[in-house]
Amino acid sequence: MKKTILGVLLATSIILLGYCHESIGAEEKEAVLKQVKKGNFVLYVSNQSFDIDFVDIKVYIDGLVAVNQEFTVGQQKNWIPFQFQLSEGTHKLKIQSVKGDSKLEQKFKITGNNWAKIKFLYASEGADPVSKQFTFAIKDKEIQLK
Repeated sequence: MKKTILGVLLATSIILLGYCHESIGAEEKEAVLKQVKKGNFVLYVSNQSFDIDFVDIKVYIDGLVAVNQEFTVGQQKNWIPFQFQLSEGTHKLKIQSVKGDSKLEQKFKITGNNWAKIKFLYASEGADPVSKQFTFAIKDKEIQLK
């Protein structure tokens, strides 16, 4: 009887150790904020740096991945729109780029319909050098994209 219980415990331990080992090595998928065609929040994202033609930009809203892609600078006119449905009130924004070596975290408020833009900026040379950075602006009316 003792040998049977010991055998069951040993088998259970081996199974659990194998499961834990697989879980530790497994990559967790991040939760995604889904786009909504007629959402109340339109977010435009652009790479405005000729120094880094393709920059990875990842945007989180309230901990959910809203944007995760590479953006080309083109002629600095590449504004990519994303549209979401957000509840009224305060939300947390986090923007990051590995290639652009930059991060921005801040809170923003939704009141009705809102439009926002995120710019990645970097100019290593020239009359006005700019360090690697993100800017974020939000309005309650359509934004002029420059």
